[in-house]
Amino acid sequence: MNADQKRDRVVTSQEVLEYCRGTTAGFLARLVATDETWKHLCGPQTKEQSKKWRHSGSPHPKKFRTQKSASKVTTSVFWDKNGILLVEYLKKGATMTAN
Repeated sequence: MNADQKRDRVVTSQEVLEYCRGTTAGFLARLVATDETWKHLCGPQTKEQSKKWRHSGSPHPKKFRTQKSASKVTTSVFWDKNGILLVEYLKKGATMTAN
């Protein structure tokens, strides 16, 4: 972060503090927070789910290891003081914009 970005953050933070001092408790009631995380789309099977019937002489079925990173999506969560407002899943290859 360069000096201009730091200065902009300080100025914006001071403006928010001034706004809070001049308003009632209603400000916090309108506050919305957000966070992003990666959500894996594959759900590995449990040992019970992967059991298969077979004859005593037949070989065990081969299980292929799935790579979690191959199927994940960016998940954005928005919430306020009352709970979750929106959970948004970003399409693969897309980027989050102001729109």
